Parts: sequence; C-alpha cells; structure tokens
Amino acid sequence: ETYAYWDMTYGVVNEWGLAIGESTSSAKTVGFPATADRPWGYCRAGIEDLSKIALERCKTARCAVDTMGSIGVKMGFYS
Repeated sequence: ETYAYWDMTYGVVNEWGLAIGESTSSAKTVGFPATADRPWGYCRAGIEDLSKIALERCKTARCAVDTMGSIGVKMGFYS
C-alpha cells in the first residue's frame, strides 16, 4: 500500500501525520569509493529519496527509521 504525502526537496508529511525534518550536517559519511566518473561513489540513496520512500510506505516513525536505514545499508547512503 502506498500513502499520499506532501514534499518539497525532501518528503515533509504523509496522510497519517508522519512528518520528517531534515537538518544538514557536516558529518562525513562512509560509502563506496568515489572515482572521477562517479564522484558520489557507488552510494545510490540520498535523503531526498529516502524521506519520500519512507512517507510513501510508513505510518510510524519507527517504520520510517527502519525503512530508510535498511535501504541506506543495502544501496549505500550519500548526503
């Protein structure tokens, strides 16, 4: 089942009232090595997409954290 949501650059809130806030950080994330033709490395999941996927699939914050975390681990996360 897919839920409706409002978004801007990031997902904001879905029809169940699940809301996600984003705060930019200067933390260094670890991922697959970057190359000249892939400056982001092999990491494929960014917060823009992860927040929208979580709002499409989840009713609770726990579900959103688990969903975004598992995709980030599987696909690699970039910020």
